[in-house]
Formats: sequence, C-alpha cells, structure tokens
Amino acid sequence: MKDFKMPASGCPECGHVMDGATNLTGSGAPTAGDFSVCIRCASILQFTPMFTLEKATPDALRKLLAEQPEDFRALIHIKALLHRARGKQRRRRHTWN
Repeated sequence: MKDFKMPASGCPECGHVMDGATNLTGSGAPTAGDFSVCIRCASILQFTPMFTLEKATPDALRKLLAEQPEDFRALIHIKALLHRARGKQRRRRHTWN
C-alpha cells in the first residue's frame, strides 16, 4: 500500500476535495482510467488524463467487472465499508449517552 499526493480535485458527487490517493493493490501511482472511491460519499470515481476525478460511467464499471472482476469486487467492498462507517458516525451523533 502506498500513498500519493495529487492535485486537489473535488468529488463530482459531493464536492469533497481530495489531494491524495492510496494504491491498495501495489505501489504504482494512479494513472488515467484508474478507479478511486470518495472517502466522504463513497462514489466510485475515475482519474482523468488531467489527474482530476470524474464519476465512473456504467460502461467503465461493466468493463472492469468483465476484465478485472477481483478489482471490481474490491471497489464495491470499499464502497460498502465507507457506507457502513458513515452510518455508524451518524448513529453516534444521535446517541444521547
């Protein structure tokens, strides 16, 4: 696992600004077409050639599923973990003890 600095880019779904990425499967820096997940809203994103982030298209996700099913499952797993963590944060905020 390796962390990388990147130009600040806002999530196209929630606007959260990200300026770093972590490669969970190797040590290479992200390249155009690589996938990412927004840490705030868990949207699946893709790096553009300008190293900004855009929402992953259904076609891109279908292609990933067909060509790299393990990577697709990893993305979905990360998305689910982020949703679960956000749900726990929300529940904690509404607890009275």
